[in-house]
Amino acid sequence: MPAVRPWSGGVFLGSGWLLYSGAVGSASLHRHHAAQVLVARSGVGEIDDGQAAVCRARAILVAADAPHAMRCATLSAYLLYLESGSRIAQRLEASQGPSLHALHDGALEDLLSEPEPASLESARRIALRMVGLLAPAALVGGARPRHPSVRRAMALMPALIEQHGNELRLRAVAAAVGRSPEGFSRVFNDEVGMSVPAYIRWARLRFVARSLARGLTLTDAAQDAGFSDSAHLSRVFRDTFGARPSDLAACTRWAVGDVELS
Repeated sequence: MPAVRPWSGGVFLGSGWLLYSGAVGSASLHRHHAAQVLVARSGVGEIDDGQAAVCRARAILVAADAPHAMRCATLSAYLLYLESGSRIAQRLEASQGPSLHALHDGALEDLLSEPEPASLESARRIALRMVGLLAPAALVGGARPRHPSVRRAMALMPALIEQHGNELRLRAVAAAVGRSPEGFSRVFNDEVGMSVPAYIRWARLRFVARSLARGLTLTDAAQDAGFSDSAHLSRVFRDTFGARPSDLAACTRWAVGDVELS
């Protein structure tokens, strides 16, 4: 039987979360400001911290900002990314422990028997089931409403990226929501768990995904998101995900929308 082509599957990007479903290629040492859950649909996942620790399991949690590399090329899996400021990500990490460790996988078989997602809504249901099966406490209680200025800034981010491109900074975001840079920075950090510049970087990568989902070329998507060129985007993408955006060229399903996970 021929080997499965790495990174061929579906990318489903909602508001504060991303689910990748399909064949997973290896990824060099990287870190991202999102908690990551890997659930192997076949075989066993293998992730290391770039030093001595190696985790091999059907289900693995990587905490936000933890350096890690994936050594599981051609593995069929779900990869769920949760922005660290989200309530689910915070509860998931709090309910676990070390930054890289295996999760209890006794209830995964029912999840893995389902067909791969074909829409953003079906991907959202799978993402919720992944979290619910592995760490039920992470779904207990609803998320408290965000501060109005933070909520508005997040809603305006795509338009601000279009307007300012690579020049988008804290001052422009704060001005757009009628706040001082200092006051808004404090509120945003408290609410989201990351700085405004870090969120802008993450939002620009989400903007690229939206553009690719619309059929734009990598070069056009990079320019629309404010990157100087596709090489600049590739460097940022590789630093964040350990792979190049061109590695996702074989992905046949893209779905992007402002859909909250819960």
